[in-house]
Amino acid sequence: QIDQVGRELQARLVEILTQGIDSGELRSDEPVDLIANATFGMLNWTNRWFTPECGHPAGKVADSFAEMILGGLVQQRPQARRR
Repeated sequence: QIDQVGRELQARLVEILTQGIDSGELRSDEPVDLIANATFGMLNWTNRWFTPECGHPAGKVADSFAEMILGGLVQQRPQARRR
């Protein structure tokens, strides 16, 4: 049952990432399954080190992880040239 839940979470994350790629909001130059696996890998280790006493509040951890993941995936739009 745990394996099934893991597969469902993986499928949902791939679906969300695919929607972001299809809409042009996320980069399309990396394989979506690799992005999903990297995300889960990062999150799966959190239980090894995170405790309320670790020095980082849960909200900070969540914000930092989101920035690291999304900051690397967000499509960079070229800025208009200044004359």
